[in-house]
Amino acid sequence: MDGKIREEFLAYLRKLVTSGMLDDGVPEQFKPVVITHFFNSEVYGEGFQGFLENYSFSLDEVLSALQVLNVVPELIQIVEEAKKNTYLSDDELFEQSSGDEDMYSELMEKRDLVWNEINRKYYSITNNDIDERIIDYIKTNGLDFSI
Repeated sequence: MDGKIREEFLAYLRKLVTSGMLDDGVPEQFKPVVITHFFNSEVYGEGFQGFLENYSFSLDEVLSALQVLNVVPELIQIVEEAKKNTYLSDDELFEQSSGDEDMYSELMEKRDLVWNEINRKYYSITNNDIDERIIDYIKTNGLDFSI
């Protein structure tokens, strides 16, 4: 990302997180870059599982944000594929297992096999242009990051 724009954007993101405004304080025009940044960063850190566990944004919102930013089609296709799967959190899996630890482990393993395959596909995209598209969007829309 362009140096100054990137620094201002990252400072804005930190303020959103520390102020607790991430879930309901993001202006509509900012959502595509905010959602896309957190999604891409989390998927590369903890995978889709981490994103779905740690953020309240839905995969529908991610898909919409990626489309607004006009990222490479391969990224959009993987999110569309991911949307076909229902993600169950650890707590939901524990409830399904009725406290049976072996069943819980088995359910987690099955879930993670699906999502790890989706992660692998995402990581294999060599032309991930999200950072460039975020900067383009910020410049085109003249976004100001003061809260």
